[in-house]
Amino acid sequence: MIDFQLAEIFTKGMILQRDREVNLYGTGSNDTVISFTRGAETYKTVVVEGKWQLTFPGKTKGETETICLASTAGEVVLADVCYGDVYLLSGQSNVAFTFLENGGTYNPATLQNDVRYYIVPEVIYQDAEASIPAEITKNHWQKVDADTVQEMSALGYYLAAYLGAKNPDVPIGLIGCYKGGTPAAAWLSEEKLQANHTLDEHFLQPFQAILENQTKAEAAQLEAEYMERLTAYQGIKETWMAEHPGEEAAVMKQEIGHTPWPPPMTYSSYQRPAGLYHHMLEHLTGCTIKAAIWYQGEEDTKNASLYDLLLAGMIDQLRQMFDDTALPIFVIGLPGYLETAQGSWAELRARQWQICQETANVTLIPFIDQGEAYNVHPTCKKAFGERTGQFIWELLYQNGHLDTPYFEISRWTNTEIELICRSTRQLKAYGDKVILAKEETVPYRIDGNKVVLVLPKPLDEFDYAYVDFPTGWFLTDEKIPVQPSRFQRI
Repeated sequence: MIDFQLAEIFTKGMILQRDREVNLYGTGSNDTVISFTRGAETYKTVVVEGKWQLTFPGKTKGETETICLASTAGEVVLADVCYGDVYLLSGQSNVAFTFLENGGTYNPATLQNDVRYYIVPEVIYQDAEASIPAEITKNHWQKVDADTVQEMSALGYYLAAYLGAKNPDVPIGLIGCYKGGTPAAAWLSEEKLQANHTLDEHFLQPFQAILENQTKAEAAQLEAEYMERLTAYQGIKETWMAEHPGEEAAVMKQEIGHTPWPPPMTYSSYQRPAGLYHHMLEHLTGCTIKAAIWYQGEEDTKNASLYDLLLAGMIDQLRQMFDDTALPIFVIGLPGYLETAQGSWAELRARQWQICQETANVTLIPFIDQGEAYNVHPTCKKAFGERTGQFIWELLYQNGHLDTPYFEISRWTNTEIELICRSTRQLKAYGDKVILAKEETVPYRIDGNKVVLVLPKPLDEFDYAYVDFPTGWFLTDEKIPVQPSRFQRI
């Protein structure tokens, strides 16, 4: 019987990060010696306290090999291991949104490179007595084709297609670690939450009180009651849609209400602090990746004032997990959406931008020109994937200077205010209500990369696209929307 096991993410057909040292790791019997021989070189490690990690050089782009890990009790063979660039896709439902759900039509010619993906199983809860789900499917790396494309992240597909069109010689590996409806606290460890008093007080301490005061029977009752409400709502929704074919979602929600949300917080809730960190994200610790893409925030709009702390903790945690203090991280900015507490999406975008500005090698990708007013899952995932690919291509492959476009105040008088965007040569306006002061539109003119506000009266503050669902914005030469801002005269 073999005396060691690989972590589940390491399977045949996987893509490992090229041109870097890579790690394989897993569990085993103490003192077991594990080796991997490549040509004249042999790499060895020993199982200590039930765990092991083997480090060896990655190969160059497109190279493949069979990795045979051996101990005195047997061997594990990983065939068709390819070397390319590996990206983590993490967050909640919009990055989990599949190619099938997005209604995409697969065209083999669209992917000019070798693209493979692995999805971390959605394990919500585990202890010595129970597991949710009861049976956990062991996933493996999939090479994208007409059959496997349906279950992959739609954003990931279009990202890989964009990068492949630019550089077809580099295989792309995508690791999906996501779950719909999840707050950032679910992905953060207890240590990260405890490290900040505000996060500890807001997330961990209330959950600890639930654990101390709520029995498992009470938790089961709460969950059953919620499912009953949810099932009833789904039935009403299906009936309404059948009776009103083609009607807009906004009309439906006005008549029958919104989906019951959120689910109750219990000891096994997938929204509980640190839950998905332990059962999903933590299992990737030690992997070698090129960059991480974080698309999350919709569930935290109720915690918008805390999102800078949550995002800072997530960035720090990812860099510790992957042992890379300069790991490039790309944050997907929230698109437009109306069905939310007024101002919460706008504030969360501002908190995202604050941390991305303050942290090296973290890039915010604005998407205020995307989104649907009454659909929290916009179907324009092609636009999301391609713009993310555009930023990654310029910053990681071209050593370019594409960054988040934003405005600086270059002049503020009683008659004019001049804004400058240094990320472009020429701005273009789109839509209406681009600049507002106390909900009144402010006239402006564009002069290259400058916007000059023409003031009928002095202003002390104004907003640029600082609303939940912007209807107007400025675009750069690269067709990137300028990041929203709220300005006050100093």
